[in-house]
Amino acid sequence: GSNVLIQNNTVTRNRPGIETYYGSPVITRNRIAQNIDFSTLYGSAIRVDIGPNLSGPAPTITFNTIESNTAVGATIWFRYGGTQLHNNNIFNNTAPFELYLLNPSGSSQDPSGGTIDATNNFWAENDQRAIEQKVFDFLDTFGIQHGRVTPNPFLTSLVSQAPSPTTSVPAPTVLAPELSGTIRGILTSDLTLRAADTPHTLADNLLVSPGVTLRLEPGVVLKAERDKFIRVDGALIADGTTSAPIRFTSNAATPAAGDWGGLMFTDSSTDAQFDTSGRYVSGSVLRNVTFEYGGGIFIRDSFPLIEASTFRFSTSPSRFTDQNIQSYRLGVLTGWYLSSSDPSKTLSILNSRFEDNTQGAIAIGVEAALIKRGLILIQGNSISRNNGGGIFLNRSGLEGRVEANTIDNNGGPGVRVQ
Repeated sequence: GSNVLIQNNTVTRNRPGIETYYGSPVITRNRIAQNIDFSTLYGSAIRVDIGPNLSGPAPTITFNTIESNTAVGATIWFRYGGTQLHNNNIFNNTAPFELYLLNPSGSSQDPSGGTIDATNNFWAENDQRAIEQKVFDFLDTFGIQHGRVTPNPFLTSLVSQAPSPTTSVPAPTVLAPELSGTIRGILTSDLTLRAADTPHTLADNLLVSPGVTLRLEPGVVLKAERDKFIRVDGALIADGTTSAPIRFTSNAATPAAGDWGGLMFTDSSTDAQFDTSGRYVSGSVLRNVTFEYGGGIFIRDSFPLIEASTFRFSTSPSRFTDQNIQSYRLGVLTGWYLSSSDPSKTLSILNSRFEDNTQGAIAIGVEAALIKRGLILIQGNSISRNNGGGIFLNRSGLEGRVEANTIDNNGGPGVRVQ
């Protein structure tokens, strides 16, 4: 790769504006405008592909004015972290995201640890939340395929050392103040949502870190903004009562199936624990819960307790699945076991209602190459009026019992085993 200096250029009406592979260029004092992307995956103004020259400094993008570029995906696109992005004017571009960081930390191409330092740029915004909405990174997916962008602190006036823009600076985005009880981001210490403060709002994606517990008191209502979801790497304890159930729902004025992103329990989440009599004592649980208008619940190599709850008006958790399980996104509650799990544990889905969901109700599968990966107990549930099937059990490694359920009037097989 080249360590070239790109400066004092006017780069307009190209596909894209500037594209760099492997090198460590310095891109400075350019006006980059009216460029378009040639693919939905890449940037219109600047595309930094493959990553920095591992034997040289990180690429630097500084003192540029980046305006009026058009893209389906992003204005500035990075495959890996490591680039320094400072003192730029970035506004009046049409892409959904100004910055998009694709690949994960730990890559051999990425000694930065998967981060983009995007501090001290002018975004024509004065609210940190508005800038975060213009950046796509780990906080948007909590998936290993994306690294982190750090856009804060940011500038609140034009960078005078950059080329003068030819378009007017737009008015900043006005966002409503966040209410008390709002949750978002990465939870690094235990948190209890109190019934006395309900309703609470899931304003952005929430990651419950390993070893951390998010607890919802009986009677709590958690309203989620559009597409936002909770990933559980620790413990989620939503243990309501018959008189004070817990409700996960949409914050939309007119809610619809799939409004919010749903729940994901990963293989590091805390499994439900039971005493010798089989009574729940600790760990992740959804009991006496109503889950509605969400993007489903995905359980991956983990064993929360699901009991006495209602799952309705929701879609399947397709956002959390990968290519191995695309064909089996059939249930509002989808479980998949791809790696080693404790074969002595049981995923218990008990005495719950699954009704009026846009796809199936329950879908559980095991990777074909694995043998027994825990037991499945689906017992005493009412499963009705789902557009897909009732219960779908996939792959020979799956062991369990399906008993005493009422499965009625669904759009697919009541029970399918393959």
